[in-house]
Amino acid sequence: MKGAGHVTLKQGFRTSEVVRLTGLTRRQLDHWDRTGFIGPSLARAE
Repeated sequence: MKGAGHVTLKQGFRTSEVVRLTGLTRRQLDHWDRTGFIGPSLARAE
């Protein structure tokens, strides 16, 4: 079987993915980032 046993791990999520997966709004995530409640664990977008 081709590719059996191979797993690729994702290192992070784009904001659009977090919005889709959690049901939160982009605006809510941005607000929490600005206030320091939560923020990116890998790197901020530039």
